Amino acid sequence: MAGLVGERLTPQCTGCASPHTRQNLDDLLRMYNISIAERIRMSVPPSRLLDAGSTDPSDLLQRAKRFEPQALSALHDMFYPLVFRYVAYRIDDLLACEDISSEVFLRLLKSLKREELDIRSLRAWLLGTAHHLVQDYYRWNYRHPVSPLEHHQHLPNGHNPAEEAENSLSRQQVRAALQRLTADQQHVLTLRFSLELSLQETAQTMNKSVEAVKVLQFRALAALRRQLEGSR
Repeated sequence: MAGLVGERLTPQCTGCASPHTRQNLDDLLRMYNISIAERIRMSVPPSRLLDAGSTDPSDLLQRAKRFEPQALSALHDMFYPLVFRYVAYRIDDLLACEDISSEVFLRLLKSLKREELDIRSLRAWLLGTAHHLVQDYYRWNYRHPVSPLEHHQHLPNGHNPAEEAENSLSRQQVRAALQRLTADQQHVLTLRFSLELSLQETAQTMNKSVEAVKVLQFRALAALRRQLEGSR
């Protein structure tokens, strides 16, 4: 998977007093990406999430439209880790991540059944669906606030409580800042920093030009920095 070196458009911030805004936003976003849920469930690095060997996703999709069990299973195994990683970057709730990721594939099955699916890029369709479901999740929780439960039983053996607390606070700060961005800004940062898609891949997924993605990423990072500075 193409790296981000040479493509970053991170705006500069001089004299920032916050410890989180003094460091490079790229590093902060990647640190935030290593959540407890991902360490438990997502050991596959982003660059290998789409490694399907000699399997052609287009061929699998055509076979899946005929509801061939092996093709449906192969598509699920191929893309579920990618979808789950995307959702886990934006939601810090393991059960919600599993539910949303599963719902993405249920919607895929419904689309296949209705024969309404015309996908130029299956990955783009799945991630776009995940994006909309995450937005729905936050809208629902905004209208129905609940007290979050701590999932300390998910902490790996040998963890450092102080380090976990610091990382958890950083993730909460970044996630809260992300939620105040526009939907497209959240989407582009998740694609670029969680899935580490290249500019070209991100443009294809979002159905935008590469230049439009560059501008969107620049504005998203600038907006995120402002949100982090405002929360100190």
